[in-house]
Amino acid sequence: MTREEPWMELDEELARYFRALAAEEVPERDPHRVQEARRHYRAMVRALRPPRQTLWETWLARMQQPALRWAFAFVLLLAFLFTGGVAVVRAAEGALPGSPLYTVKRWQENLLLMRARDPRVRAQLHQRFAQRRIHELRDLLARGQQQDSLALLENLLYHVDALAQMAQGEPGLSQTDLVADMQMLAPVVDPQHRQALLQTINALYEGERLVGVLVQRQGTEWTIDGTQVVLTPDTLVQGVPRAGDVVEVVGRPMDDGRWQAQWIRVAARAEGEAPLEISIVGEVQRQGRTWRIDRHTFVLADPALAEALTPGALVEVHLRWDPQAEVWKAVKVEPKTSYRGQVREIYGYLEALEPHRVRVNGTWWTLAPEAEIEGPLQVGAYVELELWQDAQGQWLVLEVEVEEEEEERYESGEHENEIEHEEEHEGKHEEGPAQEELSLSATPGDAETEGVSEDTQEAGSSSEKASGDEGSEEKNNEESAKEEE
Repeated sequence: MTREEPWMELDEELARYFRALAAEEVPERDPHRVQEARRHYRAMVRALRPPRQTLWETWLARMQQPALRWAFAFVLLLAFLFTGGVAVVRAAEGALPGSPLYTVKRWQENLLLMRARDPRVRAQLHQRFAQRRIHELRDLLARGQQQDSLALLENLLYHVDALAQMAQGEPGLSQTDLVADMQMLAPVVDPQHRQALLQTINALYEGERLVGVLVQRQGTEWTIDGTQVVLTPDTLVQGVPRAGDVVEVVGRPMDDGRWQAQWIRVAARAEGEAPLEISIVGEVQRQGRTWRIDRHTFVLADPALAEALTPGALVEVHLRWDPQAEVWKAVKVEPKTSYRGQVREIYGYLEALEPHRVRVNGTWWTLAPEAEIEGPLQVGAYVELELWQDAQGQWLVLEVEVEEEEEERYESGEHENEIEHEEEHEGKHEEGPAQEELSLSATPGDAETEGVSEDTQEAGSSSEKASGDEGSEEKNNEESAKEEE
């Protein structure tokens, strides 16, 4: 088979067709049509092939997968925190709620807690973040932004609860300063959250102390947030707590659920017109340029106040928070008196009145610096005196209340009920007038009697402990009229 006739091995009929085609003349190919056919072929191939994507388009397509998207976000966050984001995080440390950087600040805290595996490190982080919330609360309250402080208070309680649970096995973790700062915020926070804050404080004290709001003060039985606190003659009271004050009690719980107090003081009291101004009572100590009462540190707004501060003296200091200096500043200092847990109540006519003392039933009684007077006080008024005994044993008047006329009190029966309550309170059950006079004359308050005869003192003692009979009443009225003449 030759090269000219390659079809010889094909079928005879098919070979005949090829011979016919070979006999014909084939024209030369047109170059223009050849180029056009090639362009048309290439266009068809491009139409069938998928389009090529750029690198940016390929990356965006892959980021549509959720797993890759979250992984990239985490890597980007780490790069942000450990490169240029470090400056942003540091700037966010001083941010307050409402600031764009405050969200970054809270994210960074949560990230640090997630990464901490050591329980002690986590406890230290909770303690540091709780201090941050206290600092932020003080700044917001000083600006009068009470509503924005609620979320911070809830987060503060979260960190403190977590710290309390983790610190049980870590005795080295100190919570003293944290509890002291929380006590100073108690009187100025929202009342709905104040109770939760006080419960957290008491949980940190673990039964060693009782902190709460003084609801009622009746003789030697006080009510502090639903807990009955009993005062004894050995109880030491620093200052005069008033209803609504946050008080701190050192003592022990009794079997009946009440507390027996050994020491009571005003832990914090809302004062002044400023949004964050409180007062505390205690023995003041100096530490260089700063001063300290119990666990509370402050500086003086006016250096002249240092003259009223003697180390070891009992004072009441009015403090105001300075957001710029981030420190408590003392704006006022008042000397205070320590009292024993002994309280007396005396009823009678006001016979004389001087700036610092009053005479009732023939006896002069000294007014305490913290004495409160309720009602128009004038000679001849029927008054009730609440007496407290100070640390030196002297009876001082803490409260003077103008009462109704004695005749109206006899008709209503209030006078007899009050006398019965007074006799029961002092432990005198049906004792004679002579013994009552002897008990009163033995009190240190009689040492201050000036220009009053012994008979007048005995008449005053009889009026103080009178049984309510008409003869004693007429006698007292006659003697009072003589003295007034």
